[in-house]
Amino acid sequence: MAWTVKFLERCSYRAMTTDADHDFLSRWRWQHYMEQETIKNGSMTVHDFEDGKDHLPTARTVGLYVDGTLAAAMRLHAINAEAYNIGVVDIAKDRVEREVADGKRFVYSSRWVSDPKFSNTVPFIIAATRITPLACEYHRADYALSSSRENHVKMYQRMQNAVLWSEKPEPIDNLDYLYHLIASDYHEFRDRIPVDRQAYASSAAERLEMFSPTADGSRMITPSAPEIVAGLQITDFAF
Repeated sequence: MAWTVKFLERCSYRAMTTDADHDFLSRWRWQHYMEQETIKNGSMTVHDFEDGKDHLPTARTVGLYVDGTLAAAMRLHAINAEAYNIGVVDIAKDRVEREVADGKRFVYSSRWVSDPKFSNTVPFIIAATRITPLACEYHRADYALSSSRENHVKMYQRMQNAVLWSEKPEPIDNLDYLYHLIASDYHEFRDRIPVDRQAYASSAAERLEMFSPTADGSRMITPSAPEIVAGLQITDFAF
């Protein structure tokens, strides 16, 4: 984990909030998914691929920059009784609906896109997936949800103690492959941050810069984990 904390010193984040950001993300996702042969219909245009969910009030896409260059982006939705937008979840909606009715709160991540140069390195994957626990902390979520291709499920199980919430893999829109809905218990994950997941630590200020409704989309956000681990910054986690 020390290797990953060191890698975070090369990273920064940005809340991608403008119309120009959303237009760019649509094109980047479409190009990435086309190159990965994830889209079933090879003649699908950027406009056809766009799902419109970036503009929902509970949505926030955060970009990860490495050495000043955008390398990944992830969209997150807060789902709870106040923000009753279960429709953003692609599969196993009945399970999510029951849990929300029981008072549970969620963060749902989707439309992941990344630069292939970095995608297979562990520090990069942690730097990118770190966005989700920060969103969970900000939105006081009980679970992190994600739609995962079958061949990625084991990675989530290993890195985030994820469990399957879908009984069988299902198709999503016009995407190729089959997907599971996976869930990670954020409270359990949070308890381990000071022990062996220090790179996921964060300050309230960092989370506010990412997820506040008034977040400044022009501001680059420095990961707080390196200074927290070094004892130079205050955190909510019991280090």
